[in-house]
Amino acid sequence: QENKHQSMLWVHDEVIELLQFKTESFTKSDKLQALPLPLRNLDVSLLHTLIFEEILEMSQEAQREYGKIHYVKNVADAIKLTKEKKSFGFIMNPTTMQQLEDVANAGETMPQKSTFFYPKLLTGLTFYSLS
Repeated sequence: QENKHQSMLWVHDEVIELLQFKTESFTKSDKLQALPLPLRNLDVSLLHTLIFEEILEMSQEAQREYGKIHYVKNVADAIKLTKEKKSFGFIMNPTTMQQLEDVANAGETMPQKSTFFYPKLLTGLTFYSLS
C-alpha cells in the first residue's frame, strides 16, 4: 500500500523545517511514477527523483558527480556541513525493515545510500568448510 504522505527534514541557515509531500505530488511526477511502488515509497527515491531531478532540475549525472552531494549520518553533521558549504541539506527517515523486504520481494535492489545498518559485516570475510 502506498503512503498517504512522506516527510523529511530540510536543513538551511541553521534552521530545520519539516517538508511533507502528499500522495498527489507523487502522482504528478512521471519519473517517480515510473519507479516500482516499493521504490517509490523510499525517502531516497523521493529526494533524488522528485526534489533533485524534477524540482531542482539536477540531472542524475550531476547527482553522481563527486563533491556535489555529501552524505552524513547525523543531524549535527548535516547542520555543520550546510553552514560550511553555505548550502542546504535533507534529513531522511531511516529505511524500515518492511521497506527493505518490500523492495526485495518485488525483485528490485535498494538505491545507493538508502541503507545504513550497524554493526556492519566485515568486508572480505571468507568462509571455508573444514568438513
